[in-house]
Amino acid sequence: MHKATSVEIKCILCNQKKFKPLFKYNFAGCFCQFVECSNCSLIFANPRPDQEKLEIFYRNSYYDSADIGKWDELRLKGFKERWGLIKRITKIKKGNLLDVGCGFGGFLELVKNDGWNCEGNDLSEIACNFARKNGLRIHQGGLSDINYKPNSFDVVCSWDTIYFLPNPYEELLLINKILRSDGWLALRIKVVPRIFLTNFLFKRLFKFNPGWLYIFNLKTIEDILKKTGYNNIRFFYTSPSKRSDLSLFENSLRAFVYYISKLLFFLKIRILFFSPTVLILAEKK
Repeated sequence: MHKATSVEIKCILCNQKKFKPLFKYNFAGCFCQFVECSNCSLIFANPRPDQEKLEIFYRNSYYDSADIGKWDELRLKGFKERWGLIKRITKIKKGNLLDVGCGFGGFLELVKNDGWNCEGNDLSEIACNFARKNGLRIHQGGLSDINYKPNSFDVVCSWDTIYFLPNPYEELLLINKILRSDGWLALRIKVVPRIFLTNFLFKRLFKFNPGWLYIFNLKTIEDILKKTGYNNIRFFYTSPSKRSDLSLFENSLRAFVYYISKLLFFLKIRILFFSPTVLILAEKK
């Protein structure tokens, strides 16, 4: 049995080692702490579980308690909204799409039915097996484990996965490499300003998952995208899907947060901007 151990890292964005502590928590049997880089303001878990412990958690545990039949059904409205925006902004009529962290493959089914060539990858064996039964082309493993050829995809998408990655900087570089010269990256993330990063507010407003290793705001996600080879970065605010694990009040609160976040961005109050559902489209340079 692998013993749970914590490891410390330096900032992936600016390579610095000076941090401001934010709040502490436990994950996978390890002591963890979120810190803010004193140089570039990137927020990340440091210390955190080591690589082996993280892989064991995501391969074996993440979907164990999921209701497979309802997981993607609840997200279908959001999938359709995102896919419509991708087609409208990229103006690509047909092409090749990769879904990184595809889960049970609900988004891929939508794209496939629209006439695109598509495939996905995920760490979870449960999710991969379920998606394959629906006739989808799925690889089990992380992006770095799979030998995708350069310039293979017109669109690479990743929904709510980037903050679970040990090194999003390297992941975004890999995605850039496999995108075609006029290809697009599509991300969905939660955007959390520094002002909300107390343990209580963060957990209640954003349903904090202890598996998160990074927390992004508008500035830090834009910085990391520019440094990894993307431009023409656009933000869209998609409506949050109802979640079966939340009460009626909590789902209503998520919807309220969505409308407030749109207003804050419209008013250009970026320091307070937050949203549980931000779609980012970025073009390969």
